[in-house]
Amino acid sequence: MHTPDSFLHPWMAGAFIMLTGAVLAVAAMRARDWVTEYRIQLFAIVAAAVFAAQMLNWPIPGGTSTHFVGGAFAAIVLGPLLGTLAVALVVAVQALVFGTTARLHSEGRV
Repeated sequence: MHTPDSFLHPWMAGAFIMLTGAVLAVAAMRARDWVTEYRIQLFAIVAAAVFAAQMLNWPIPGGTSTHFVGGAFAAIVLGPLLGTLAVALVVAVQALVFGTTARLHSEGRV
């Protein structure tokens, strides 16, 4: 997310992708027992709120910025299993939408 291109070695990126896949698979399997219509609606609301809140950046000293940490909020409201899945969904959408937009902008296509 905030790491520059080619900062992580390919083996490290692959290891974290595999670890993330395993954690998300376990969370999805265990969360099946919790899912109700109410929790699905709450999941959607929390994911949308985290997505919107994480778009706001506040400058801090040192030339960098900070933004809302949605993982803690999602885990408090939804519990750790559904919170993990909600944040994974938010980060995936942000990476696909804004990562592609940033790349196209840097290439001069936008």
